[in-house]
Amino acid sequence: MVMARAVWALVLAAVAAPNATQMEQAVRKLRGKFAAVASSKSPLANQAAVIVQDADAALAVKPASASLFEHVLEEQKQFLENITARQHELSKLDQLEGRCRDLETKLLRIGKDATKLIPKSTGAFRVEGVEMLENITRAIKFEGSTLARFRLLHGAMVGAQSWFLHLEKEQVQDARELNVEGSTLLYELLRQRKNLPIKTQEAILKRKTFRDLDITMELVKNLRQDAPLVEQLEELLKKKGLFEEVTSRHTKKFTDNPMKAKVVSSRMGNSAKAIVANMEKAAGILRKQGPIGKEVADKLTTELAKVHLKDKDIQGQLAALDEVQKKIPVWMKEVQKEQR
Repeated sequence: MVMARAVWALVLAAVAAPNATQMEQAVRKLRGKFAAVASSKSPLANQAAVIVQDADAALAVKPASASLFEHVLEEQKQFLENITARQHELSKLDQLEGRCRDLETKLLRIGKDATKLIPKSTGAFRVEGVEMLENITRAIKFEGSTLARFRLLHGAMVGAQSWFLHLEKEQVQDARELNVEGSTLLYELLRQRKNLPIKTQEAILKRKTFRDLDITMELVKNLRQDAPLVEQLEELLKKKGLFEEVTSRHTKKFTDNPMKAKVVSSRMGNSAKAIVANMEKAAGILRKQGPIGKEVADKLTTELAKVHLKDKDIQGQLAALDEVQKKIPVWMKEVQKEQR
């Protein structure tokens, strides 16, 4: 490239030379440089050899002919213009090859991700994903011209970006649907426990069904002790613009379908029965642990009898059981003091 610029300067100066003598001197200088190209393995060697022959022919004419020298210099000028254009094309080709390498690297990574995600998709979206992966593979394996390869790689990238954008939208919609559906069930369970102790209400939020919901995590983060959780959930749903949708679904699922509400209520009743059964079993074990255990067991049995009186009031049962669980450690301390 440096040599080309130097020769180019000589040619321009020679073309502008005022007489044949100066032109002859320029042709002689340039002939040596073109002869070097002609004897090399350059793809331009043959063209340079022709210019050298023309230069020799012009130099052999006596007296010197300005028109012949001018013809040779024009040939040399055209030769250098061709080199400059070729270098510019090669530079653009190098840039294009670099972009091809970048696209190939990105598409390989995208292809790995798509291979894991496509089996989880369904319907037309899955078919589109398979086609996208085939286009990526075809573009990467293509061995034709750089320009054609770039077009294939670029097309595969556009297709991949479109597919992943669609996937992202679906994931957002799925996450929203999961959040709304989960919030609807959570709303019903918290509504049923509205009058129970806060700790009992909080236990619902720790269930696997709800704990990973966005709405639950935000509710836990801003939890207050001055209001039932269902009211705090309502405030949060209104803030997020989900209240109307959740309550509408709640009406269809529970208010308009008493059978589902009955199922939820039945589960709560079974939970209360299980807690009572475990406490009665614990009372039997305590009676065998000496005077202290017997006295605590008697207190526990008395409280459980009160719970049984609330068989038709499931929420009342759960509230009473929550209180009993809090009293047991207090009874243990009191009885231990009395025994001393």
